[in-house]
Amino acid sequence: MGSLLGTSHNSRIWLSTNCGGLTMAMVTWFLVIYACVVMSKMIYHWQGNTIIGMLLEGTLLCIAGLALLSHSRAMLTNPGAIPSGARPLPDHEHVERSSDPDRPYKSWCFRCKNYKPPRSHHDSCTGRCVCKMDHFCPWVNNCVGVANHKLFILFVFYIFLLGSFSLCLITVRATSCMNEKNAVRSGADPGFAATPAPRRRRRRAAGDSYIIN
Repeated sequence: MGSLLGTSHNSRIWLSTNCGGLTMAMVTWFLVIYACVVMSKMIYHWQGNTIIGMLLEGTLLCIAGLALLSHSRAMLTNPGAIPSGARPLPDHEHVERSSDPDRPYKSWCFRCKNYKPPRSHHDSCTGRCVCKMDHFCPWVNNCVGVANHKLFILFVFYIFLLGSFSLCLITVRATSCMNEKNAVRSGADPGFAATPAPRRRRRRAAGDSYIIN
């Protein structure tokens, strides 16, 4: 029986145990959750419990949830590792055969000790040859290959969408604060009633003048 977590042929759940990758994956989750907490507080102090405020917070949490879901699936999905004992297709096996006893096929990975199909490359972080390997992403702690390429693109898209949405909210909030500040300075109605300053009266008695509030 193989291990529960890992990238070997016998692992039941695919997960790279690279320390750097695991650390970066946890940092990714922390940054997304921290951004949601900060933006939620800003929306609450800005809009309160209004319908607009609840819609903005719901949209923010929905995008963040989709980003974390895509991240988890991209991290826990086998990227397309070549299984043990892989062989060429029957129509091409005679072409791929090699006369070298240490190399049964012309396309052979000496690190995996396995047949390496076309457009597959060895990933040193997972220790497996991956079909249509793109790169190893430390943020998702996994190699990006044919089986999780779509999930990786979705993760990047939702992170971009979350950042753009947060930036728009910050810009609108900063603009409204500046408009309120300018309205107070110019004496215009900023949206709230200001308390009028007390008027001073001047009285004259015995040739002296003094001010009574």
